[in-house]
Amino acid sequence: MTPKNSPTAREVDLTLARALRRARALARAVENGQVAARPAHRTRTPGPNSYKRMTAGQLVTAALGGAVLYAWSKQEEQTFERELANRGFEESLARWREDATVTDDDAGSLATDRFDQAFDRLSVVTVGSLETLAVALDEVLLGNDGRVDGALPASEVIEDMQITGAHPDAVAAYEQGVGVSPVSPTDALTEQGPLEPTPASELGYSSEATDDLAL
Repeated sequence: MTPKNSPTAREVDLTLARALRRARALARAVENGQVAARPAHRTRTPGPNSYKRMTAGQLVTAALGGAVLYAWSKQEEQTFERELANRGFEESLARWREDATVTDDDAGSLATDRFDQAFDRLSVVTVGSLETLAVALDEVLLGNDGRVDGALPASEVIEDMQITGAHPDAVAAYEQGVGVSPVSPTDALTEQGPLEPTPASELGYSSEATDDLAL
């Protein structure tokens, strides 16, 4: 759901930066054995086309998932960082890279109570808990987040598969089963109103989602 008053691009950047700082800290906690993580399988690796359609919340959880669930490649992390740069999210990029010149001052960022509460209750990092975090953050940030609206067209899925090194047989199977249309499925819709975020399943993530938030 899009907020009645969409945040400014600057507010999105500052709030996203704060969320990425927390994601970095959680990734370290997982690495140190302080928080558990349940590695998962992705149906495909997100490429540049997938990243440009992610909401702010999905960008945060893509980075966190890449760091602790999927063991993302350097290439994918660079794709993520490039997307932040392309959207003009300089503060977020600096926070993710842990630039020494960046302070922990959160002035100007928006309150994200549900996201913070879900984050604080997190005991096991899973696909389901990441989706919960993304939705909670997007309740505040959806709108003016710089993403490309709409679902991925088949041609862009294929391009992402090729860029990320998918097996040629997998690419051929996708082409045969789905086609190679350059038109986004969303463009065919006649419904009015704001577009909803692209589902995580369309961005390459497994559908096996369970809510493992500690109560």
